[in-house]
Amino acid sequence: ALSQFAKELEGTAPEDMEHAVHELIKRAIKKHKKVIFNGNGYTEEWVEEAKKRGLYNLESTPDCLPQFISDKNVELFTKHHIFTKEEIFSRYEILLENYVKTIGIEAKTMKEMLT
Repeated sequence: ALSQFAKELEGTAPEDMEHAVHELIKRAIKKHKKVIFNGNGYTEEWVEEAKKRGLYNLESTPDCLPQFISDKNVELFTKHHIFTKEEIFSRYEILLENYVKTIGIEAKTMKEMLT
């Protein structure tokens, strides 16, 4: 989809770009509106809806982070020159390190509160 969007916007004059992007977004939302979930993503309703749609329902950061470096996502980011493979893995390591540090701080705080 990103490649398709890029092709569609190619050749658009800079002064017309904002309008062209807005029109593109409007068409994409209208076309895909039926797959947008506007309910509460924290309820059982979403769990059932995700299952019905064949979507992941990852409930924690440790479950989610490996998806960032999955082959298909690495391909997506590199194909569109968003990140290099090295940048993706660096960001993954930073996200993981931040998560571990945060959990460590929370655990230490909880221990101090209990003693």
